[in-house]
Amino acid sequence: MAFGSRVLEFYDEEFGRDQPSPAKLGVEESVLLGLIPTRIKEGDFDALRALRSTGNICSLAQRSEQSAGRKPSFQGSLLHSEKIDFVMLRSWLRICQEHHTRFCGLRFDSAALTVPFLQVIDCDTRRIVPATNDCPYLALSYVWGSSVTAHRKNEVKFLLPDDLPNVIQDAVAVTRELGFRYLWVDYYCIDQDNEREKATQIKFMGLIYEMAQATIVAAAGEDASFGLPGVGNTPRLLQPRAIIGKQILVSLLPDPRLIIKQSRWMIRGWTYQEALLSRRLLIFTQHQVYFECRSMHCKESVQKPLRELHNKDMQRFKKFCHPGMFLPINQERRKLVPWQDFPKVLSDYTKRTLSYSSDSLNAILGILQMFEQTATPTYHHFGVPILPPFIRNWTGPTKYRAIKRSSAHGFAIGLRWDLVKPSKRRSEFPSWSWTGWNGVVDGSSNAQSRYNTESNLNSPYSDIRFRAETKNGQTIDWDDLMQIIQTKSQDLSSLSPILIVDAYTIKLRFDYNIKSADAYYGSGYYWKWPRKPTEFPEKWGPYFYLHLSLTIEPTYDFAKRLVEDEWEAIALSVSRDEFMVIDEKNGVAERIGILSALNAISTPEDHALLKLSRRTIRLG
Repeated sequence: MAFGSRVLEFYDEEFGRDQPSPAKLGVEESVLLGLIPTRIKEGDFDALRALRSTGNICSLAQRSEQSAGRKPSFQGSLLHSEKIDFVMLRSWLRICQEHHTRFCGLRFDSAALTVPFLQVIDCDTRRIVPATNDCPYLALSYVWGSSVTAHRKNEVKFLLPDDLPNVIQDAVAVTRELGFRYLWVDYYCIDQDNEREKATQIKFMGLIYEMAQATIVAAAGEDASFGLPGVGNTPRLLQPRAIIGKQILVSLLPDPRLIIKQSRWMIRGWTYQEALLSRRLLIFTQHQVYFECRSMHCKESVQKPLRELHNKDMQRFKKFCHPGMFLPINQERRKLVPWQDFPKVLSDYTKRTLSYSSDSLNAILGILQMFEQTATPTYHHFGVPILPPFIRNWTGPTKYRAIKRSSAHGFAIGLRWDLVKPSKRRSEFPSWSWTGWNGVVDGSSNAQSRYNTESNLNSPYSDIRFRAETKNGQTIDWDDLMQIIQTKSQDLSSLSPILIVDAYTIKLRFDYNIKSADAYYGSGYYWKWPRKPTEFPEKWGPYFYLHLSLTIEPTYDFAKRLVEDEWEAIALSVSRDEFMVIDEKNGVAERIGILSALNAISTPEDHALLKLSRRTIRLG
């Protein structure tokens, strides 16, 4: 591939296409040199952004040319492979703490809130001590791996061992360099031998990261043995540089956001909520440190005119700046839209990996609690959202419109979640929850539209009721369960995965890859029922076609059963033509998939043609 050099503005590096001119922003023009394949045309911004994986080049000579009275400008930085510029890191933290009070301040009075059993590492004494309510601490987000294995002995339970994993040893050093004394690390600050304490801490995990002054992120290496590059014994990759006459040319290095996305840290399940819920992130990569809070983002290789990039009130970056990696969800949680953001969050989370499938719900509890604090509070049961009685208002001046819908109907809508493709079961969780499947939740616009819907509650077939069941076989009415969920008045660990459903069901048989008219909808399993004869349009024919989106990954024998056996489906929303298909054995049914309409929505007259019957099902 042939390359050529091209002079670019720092704007091409930092912003893209809709930025104001340097003069309007109040900064000096700054240039850099980009090595661009000759096939890239002038003005091809998408291609230029793709080249951030290599890093552009700038001259440090401009720094010596700065004089008093000149406007600020973007400048490159000369980085050391074995030393981090902690002065720069401290300045980022200071700007955020002093100015970003609206977005990066705590949402509550930390002195009035206590996290049970919260302990921190005293980095001066290396002892593990109880955290006071006003104790400023940093948190560490990292990948355990196999290197974090040895439990501390009882006689030195509250003292760090001498042979700490490199990443924790380095995090202690970073904490002290940044001017803090206390550090929270899950492995040492949660008593791993005390199940009660561990279970309690997991419930407060999101709050622990949010209360931290900042979170140190180890985004380099495969596990805790690698350490933080630039700290301790872990060097960083050399920054390419050259001296040409009096000019010092340095690489601005690959865009750290691209490097972070490729890291092992980024694909781990637990780190998803650790990043989203932290107010400030200091992410250590093999090239440089990347900082992101809810209002700005910075990197070591570029010194930005931060004041000029902020709004007048200094609360956050101006709109033309590229958003941070975790900003869209994190900045104003009250503006989260449950039917839009819930499936997107579940999709992002389930794309990640967990070492233990039993962590499927625990590793996202903090984010689920975040949805309870929105303008339209959304609770959950085993991770399934209980949609509030609001939908998007497409025609009016307000964003939401209140509708007549009970929490039971909101939960029935939440049960419409779907997977991108069939998956294997997680037996420790219920089949009716996405936690019970080792697959990726669909977060597409189609999935969002399934949540943003107003079911016809006047239809008699829309009457669906739920009860929970405890592990000792007792039942809890839905209203009582909602009271417990909302008030946190009882421990929900006593609940079993069984959900007792009282609803209308239908018996049906599937066809596979139907020919003729059905071929319009592609291959797969379908069920059809007749339309009202006098009202069907010729385009669709005399039938409604419902497609079966399988949740379970079918074996050969199961695939045969699908076309040979009679099946039963629970009516989640007859008016929206959506049913949960179940497979019942020994008195307990399990979800195998979701049926949804392919060719328009049926009418109440069409429903009369269905042979629906009401019964109670124990759904596990």
